[in-house]
Amino acid sequence: MSRYVRVSRSGGLAGTRRERAVDLDDGSPRAQAWADLLDSGRLLDTPSDAQADRFVYRITGDDGTDLVVHEPDLDADDRTLLEETLRD
Repeated sequence: MSRYVRVSRSGGLAGTRRERAVDLDDGSPRAQAWADLLDSGRLLDTPSDAQADRFVYRITGDDGTDLVVHEPDLDADDRTLLEETLRD
């Protein structure tokens, strides 16, 4: 059975919402990047620093993962992964 993670983004200047699902077991480089990010625990250690007109990301998984991460708390590589996931 495949593992999935759902990524959503809300906020920003226009207040738009985007959402995508990623199959963590599909063997793609993106799936591996997501598995590595979630396994690293980096998103667990982000301070809650909401700012006006900035994005807020929610990451949920079928394993019970439920994270809320504010845009300023992401490093460049993690932000790129989230943006590329939501762009496709």
